[in-house]
Amino acid sequence: MENFIFSVNTALPVLFVILIGLFLKRRGMLSEADVKVLDRFSFKVGLPLLMFHDISEMDVYSEFQLSFVLFCALFSIATFVIIWIAAMKVFPDRAMAGSFAQGSVRSSVAVLGVTIVSSIYGSAGIAALMIAAAVPVYNVMSVIILTFCGSGGKIGRDTIQSALRGIITNPLILGIVAGLPFALLRIELPTALSSAIGSLSSCATPLALIVIGASFSSSAAASSFRPALCASVIKLLVLPAIGLPIAVALGFRDAALTSILLMTATATTPASFIMARNMGCDGPLAANIVLITDSLFSITLTMWLFILKSLALI
Repeated sequence: MENFIFSVNTALPVLFVILIGLFLKRRGMLSEADVKVLDRFSFKVGLPLLMFHDISEMDVYSEFQLSFVLFCALFSIATFVIIWIAAMKVFPDRAMAGSFAQGSVRSSVAVLGVTIVSSIYGSAGIAALMIAAAVPVYNVMSVIILTFCGSGGKIGRDTIQSALRGIITNPLILGIVAGLPFALLRIELPTALSSAIGSLSSCATPLALIVIGASFSSSAAASSFRPALCASVIKLLVLPAIGLPIAVALGFRDAALTSILLMTATATTPASFIMARNMGCDGPLAANIVLITDSLFSITLTMWLFILKSLALI
């Protein structure tokens, strides 16, 4: 019950902020132009600063395990590739396939991972290592998928060049790359600068959620509900059902296994909607996946935690 209450208290604020965005738009307090400005700010400033802030403050050496890092990175890459290939075969609309593939894999681990592991074990430790391994993969693979699918799924020289440019210039990836030297070399920013970056980065997730709510369209949501529900089932049930047995077989237990659970079974990050919308893919589908996974993950995550605890694995 304690785990369920904690998960609900983690998920409900996200839903409330999305509903606030919807309320503000319906009441005329946010215009379409305002939503576009917030959207661009989230994509180009807020979320990159959040990535920089989270990566730069990690202590990646505290509990470094090469096998754990490799598992998190390789499992993320494999799931992205497999689901993308399947989505391209199922959906004739490539923009929909891109949003589906991204939303089926990408977790809110940068926001939830450290918080939940710290609450259970008293220290973030290895969760930070999981984030350092998985988040760069999420962003690089998302840029690749959304670039190809945003171009209609055509794979040619121009599209490949565009994907490479997208990876190099993507604001979220730039934020991660900029933060890595600070984490690896243990460089501390001046207090005033760190505080300013922390203040701006703390706005990133709420603004992204407000944009999701303000962009909500009942007709668009209805048309993409089934694929969004399918992606949510993959995200919350299928991926952990595949990943956790493999992780257990490889010997991961306790905080490491809990971190892998969070990587595979937490709600899809709001950044997936911001990226899909800005890169020519299906924004309503991406928003629906965020809404559904956030509505359900407190229940499914508690179920997975109960199973792992019952098996004495965590």
